[in-house]
Formats: sequence, C-alpha cells, structure tokens
Amino acid sequence: MITVSTEIDIAAPPMKVWRALCDFPAYRRWNPYREIRGMAAMGETVTMRIGPDPAKRRAITAKISAFIPGQEIAFATGRKPWANAIESFRLEPSRRGVRLVHSAQMSGLGALFMRSDRSQAGLVSVYQRVDAALAKYAATGPQPKKSRASSKRPRQ
Repeated sequence: MITVSTEIDIAAPPMKVWRALCDFPAYRRWNPYREIRGMAAMGETVTMRIGPDPAKRRAITAKISAFIPGQEIAFATGRKPWANAIESFRLEPSRRGVRLVHSAQMSGLGALFMRSDRSQAGLVSVYQRVDAALAKYAATGPQPKKSRASSKRPRQ
C-alpha cells in the first residue's frame, strides 16, 4: 500500500471550506485537476473528470466512502485487485481557520506504478496545487450576501 499526504492551513471558516469541497458544480471554478458530477452524500457514486487539461480530462467513477459533515469526505476509485485508491479531504481546527489534510491510500497492482519517489513526488505536487487553489477559493471566493435589511441604518 502507498500513502501520500499533504496539509495546508486555510484562513477561512471551516464550514466555508467544507461547502467548497461538497459543492461539486463549483469545482470548475477552483480545482485545476478535477470536475465532479453527482451528489455529496455517503455511499453516492459520482463521476469525476480528472487531468490538468479540461479539454482532455478522462472520466472515472468514484464512490463516496466517507462523509462526516464538516470533517471529512473521501472518494474510493478503482477495482480490486488491479488498482484502488481512497482519496480523502479531512478538516481539522487550526489557529488560522482550518487545516486541510489531503491524502490518498493506493493498493493493488496499480500501486506498483506509484512506488517510485518521483511518482509520489508528482502526486504530492498535484495535491499541493489543489490544496492551494482551495485555500485561495475559500479565502476569496463567493462571500455570503448581506441581506438588504442588515445594511440599512436604524431610524432615529
């Protein structure tokens, strides 16, 4: 089994980061490697289009294998014994807002291709780029709109 992991502190409220991870239609706005179609819920099967070039992304299916609101979402892909992976996004409290732990566990024959340090470093680089894009999106992305009533000054 091969495991890779990255971490980043994100200066945004934890629930805002969680909403970004579960808002699959919005992935196109921030994720440089992935689009997802489907519903964010435990046990759901989703379709992912993956790759750095949006025009050449390949479609794969994944099952949401962990879904703890506000804490973790994980996607299981592949088929045993050939290649299977579980990619997870786990949120933990931090001084700045939230720490994202982004990891993957790969097993099966396909994991043999990820045994080299170079292959693992490449995957870590991709994860770091995704993490940084999520951090930027959560810190500067769509903000909740103020209601008109809250912006009015009280009458005297």
